[in-house]
Amino acid sequence: MSFTNLFNRVSRKRGEEYLAFRVQLKQAGLDTEEKAKTMLQKSRGRMLGLSAMVSVVTLLVSLFWPNLMGIFIVFGTLTLVWLLITIARGQLLIKQFIQQEFDGKR
Repeated sequence: MSFTNLFNRVSRKRGEEYLAFRVQLKQAGLDTEEKAKTMLQKSRGRMLGLSAMVSVVTLLVSLFWPNLMGIFIVFGTLTLVWLLITIARGQLLIKQFIQQEFDGKR
């Protein structure tokens, strides 16, 4: 038992998260490795696009209301961090899906 993972809660939560994600991928028709890799590449593109969009919107809003610039930058930064963590976690789940579903079928 690890101090950072008491009672295996994190591992159990991650396992349940992967199983739910796996079901969603199967329902979406992700049945080949190529489709899964394409989805992984698209998620990287989305991450870059959304990051740029959040940054530009934060910058523009900060320029229109300079007296509230600090607040907008904080919220923009928090939005960026949340976005990057969420997409990175999704990419890890897709990689796990590819590894578990398709590595044995080659």
